[in-house]
Amino acid sequence: MLELSDDRLLDLAADERDRDLTGSAVHGRGRITADDHVAVDLGRRSGHRGLHLSDDLVAGVDELDGARDLDVARTDRGDHRREFLGADALLGGDGHRAAVVAEALDTAVLGVGALDEVVPILLGADQRPQGTNVERVADRIVEVARHGGQATVIRVNNPHPTTLDPARDGLAAYTTLRLGGPARTVVSAADTADLITAVTDCDRAGEPVLLIGGGSNLVIGDDGFDGTAIVVATTGIEFGRDVRDGSDEPFVTAEAGTDWDHLVAQTVRRGYGGLECLSGIPGAAGTTPVQNVGAYGVEVADRLRSVRLLDRTSGETRWVGPETLGLAYRTSRLKGRAEAVVLAVSFWLNDDACSAPIRYRELARALGVEEGGVAGAAHVREQVLALRRSKGMVLDDADHDTWSAGSFFTNPIVDDAALPGILARIADRVGADTPVPQFPADGGVKLSAGWLIERAGFGRGYPGEDAPVRLSTKHTLALTNRGTATTADLIALAARVRDGVRAAFGITLHPEPVFVGCALD
Repeated sequence: MLELSDDRLLDLAADERDRDLTGSAVHGRGRITADDHVAVDLGRRSGHRGLHLSDDLVAGVDELDGARDLDVARTDRGDHRREFLGADALLGGDGHRAAVVAEALDTAVLGVGALDEVVPILLGADQRPQGTNVERVADRIVEVARHGGQATVIRVNNPHPTTLDPARDGLAAYTTLRLGGPARTVVSAADTADLITAVTDCDRAGEPVLLIGGGSNLVIGDDGFDGTAIVVATTGIEFGRDVRDGSDEPFVTAEAGTDWDHLVAQTVRRGYGGLECLSGIPGAAGTTPVQNVGAYGVEVADRLRSVRLLDRTSGETRWVGPETLGLAYRTSRLKGRAEAVVLAVSFWLNDDACSAPIRYRELARALGVEEGGVAGAAHVREQVLALRRSKGMVLDDADHDTWSAGSFFTNPIVDDAALPGILARIADRVGADTPVPQFPADGGVKLSAGWLIERAGFGRGYPGEDAPVRLSTKHTLALTNRGTATTADLIALAARVRDGVRAAFGITLHPEPVFVGCALD
């Protein structure tokens, strides 16, 4: 028996033909059996729900209370037929439960949770669990492998974006690029007290510390990190309302290790708006103010309410407002500095289920609204995810275009004095009649890094199919690991692209990720 928390227990068992799982939580329990079919029964004190998926993909739902949204999809990949069934039980009388069930080759995934947390169980056919295209909907993941007629727990932790083995693959197992050598020690902090203790113990001992959240904006050198890597695995989401000074504004607070997209999904699911344009961004919630993450016309700075910090000098914790953080385009006073550790973050929300104003032209077109208009938050989230997937910007183990750190270079901001000369050089290369994407920005005009890269001669998929690192085949701004790369390979291509853009247009692109044990000279 494995105890995940004080209120959640799992019994795991397996034999040659059947896989059985029983999970109990505060508000319910679930069971999965896989033989010729996959069946799931979910029970609650106030009612019963059942799902059944058979060979002919027939689903039945029995519901006595609450709300259920059932989605059935079918995907063919190569010669392997995969069938997915997703069911989400929304708010009910005594709590919240979500379940995801998938049948893909020998892999089954079941998620059963209470309130806002879900615990998915992944059953694989061998010791390394099979990948799954089912979207992760949980803060914690248990991976179980069948081998020798036994069910073995491999690990219990935050769902990092890879199925790599940290003991074998080093810190690559904790980054979306899947690159990086080993650390001397790796510690996983499952709650805030553990995180504070781990950091302060290392500081007292003079031990170098590398904090890892979702690993989505991190480039680690091939030699790894000569110190202790602390994986921020703290999770938890709390909604509230600020009624001070006669106001009544909703907000959400999340522990630093909470999966960012899971947080966004929860706000939309509860009928709030404000964060939906930031859907699909990989990583942990606590890293978003460090980078001042942004997408589709919205930045974290637009919605940030406060950040809880650990002062590594005094050992004290405190909440600070966004005005103290020096938030700017893809940076803040927290980036690249070690004085403080983010423990939790809080964001303002809208309680009318509407989005923030749509300021990004491509998204406005997809939604069918005017720039500056609004739309339903759920609809905006769907469109943002679709746009990101089309560019390889939503994590997918099977798609090497997503083995990246997202946008590798920031969009350059050119001051007004230098802009005419830059535009003249661009016109000389691409023609005076070619429109140049330009956007107003503090300190000048923002140009599109992806557009400049492509016009400098680096097209999608550059430098070719046999290269270990390539530009994404969907989006030139992402540098991707094709499965055999090293960090040295990545940096070499990044330098080639940066130098090529500078030679063509006189603009120097700057990398967006944080570099550890390596540098782009």
